[in-house]
Amino acid sequence: MNIKNSIYIILAGIFWGSMGLFVHVLTDTFGFSSIQGAVIRITTCVVILGIFLLIKDRKLFKVNPKHLPLLAANGLISVLLMTSFYFASVSAGTSMSITAVLVYTAPFIVVLVSCLFMGEKFTVQKVVSLIIAFVGCCLVSLTDTGKSTPLGLLFGVLSGASYALYSILSTLALRRNLHSFTVTFYSFVFASVGCIFIAIFTDMGSVFAAATDIPKLTFAMLGTGLVTAVLPFTLYTAGLSGTSPAKASIMAYIEPIAACVFGYFRGESMTPLMILGIVLTVMAIVFLNIKIPFLSREEK
Repeated sequence: MNIKNSIYIILAGIFWGSMGLFVHVLTDTFGFSSIQGAVIRITTCVVILGIFLLIKDRKLFKVNPKHLPLLAANGLISVLLMTSFYFASVSAGTSMSITAVLVYTAPFIVVLVSCLFMGEKFTVQKVVSLIIAFVGCCLVSLTDTGKSTPLGLLFGVLSGASYALYSILSTLALRRNLHSFTVTFYSFVFASVGCIFIAIFTDMGSVFAAATDIPKLTFAMLGTGLVTAVLPFTLYTAGLSGTSPAKASIMAYIEPIAACVFGYFRGESMTPLMILGIVLTVMAIVFLNIKIPFLSREEK
């Protein structure tokens, strides 16, 4: 596995982990709901990435019509439904900590699907890394105040399944010789179409109309789109071009770790168990990228 691709995926996880910083501004300062913040994130990403592609290379807009259904599925299922199910889980009474752990069951799904249907080989090293990283994620995310409901748990699992599909569907798109920028852009274009209905249903227009500090709102929107969507999704998709979806999904466990660290610098507490979780997750990612012959041997 190319070290460059590993760095891309780890950086993507770190950028994703910064999402709380921007959501805090949009929700606490301007009164947007969390799902409205997700709509801003997705639609702003389309605008920023579209402008970037106009400047960089307009040929990246070209796509074979037969690939559009795959990109539509990636946008509507992987991007939009993952976000919608996540917030539905929280709204149904499941705490954000438990929902975060449910979302990060995604790598288990990716490993299973990749090995069964995408020609990826099973290795003990991969499974051990996955388990250690998941334990680390649980230690970081779960708190004594965690709670859940049956419906919330269902939505959380569906969110994880939708998240898993991004690695799988993006890999399939890349195998069709689509550029990573093209895959990311069109996936978000289709996701933004779904966002139109969410915006109308939640009456986002009235929230925008009530905003008084337009420069700050503009900065928050651009930051949300660029830092938590354009950069991480582009880096992650580019990373998938040189590594397996299973390994990529395991390395993405760096996201909740980054969120924990960002939260700490914002004044949130960090317990010894959370520190242990961070250490375990980092160890798992390092372990995954070290060649250990008797553990990395491929099983048929």
